[in-house]
Amino acid sequence: MVVCGQTLTLEKERALGAAMAAEIRRQSRPLDIADVSSYLERVGARLGAFVPGGVFRFEVVVEEGAEPIGLPGGFVLIPASFFLAVDDEAEFAGMVGHAMGHVFLRHSLVTAGRTQEWTIPLVFMGGWRGVHANTRNGKSLVPATFNEVIRTNELEADRFGADLAGRAGYDPAGVARYFRRVQPEQSAAYSALPMKAVRLAALADTAERGGAVGGSEFSSVREKVRIALQGRVRKAPSLLR
Repeated sequence: MVVCGQTLTLEKERALGAAMAAEIRRQSRPLDIADVSSYLERVGARLGAFVPGGVFRFEVVVEEGAEPIGLPGGFVLIPASFFLAVDDEAEFAGMVGHAMGHVFLRHSLVTAGRTQEWTIPLVFMGGWRGVHANTRNGKSLVPATFNEVIRTNELEADRFGADLAGRAGYDPAGVARYFRRVQPEQSAAYSALPMKAVRLAALADTAERGGAVGGSEFSSVREKVRIALQGRVRKAPSLLR
């Protein structure tokens, strides 16, 4: 399904996000662990309190090889394997904030000339990642001609996530630590990600601000996820038709 040239109201945007989330759920399933869900809701509420007018819904699904993704209308889906990909709660919260930034800044909707006329020619073409790149491999399932737009979006979401984490009391440097450890080096000409050095330079000041890295609750939740995922993780679903 490809919808072009359609101006979206907030109601239509929420409906679009709900349809995308439903398609992901159809191909996967939620991670039904009460402690994990309640922990995510608390982190999301703590972050969301600093997003003007933001209404978000958070859900954990049993998938691998992806990062938190924000869908239109405020749906934020976190693959269970991401709990194991981060080193601490600050990295986790910062990257959830990164996904929330994509939602708040409406990055899943492609604009013509950065105007307020929103169109969506790519929204069903990117699989799990939509128009967001996966830091762990730098790939996005959209035409290479859109890489420049996606790289700009990623830098904006990086900043949003780090700043949001800091305002919520987490260490804002967690976002940069995650990228420094996980993102491979690559040529910007062929990747949907910003160059690693550019990305880290844009976040350099966050290391000076401090905040909570995270403690025993995150470690406990991550261990529950690890046990639940043994033999149960599936390949990430696709939104391709």
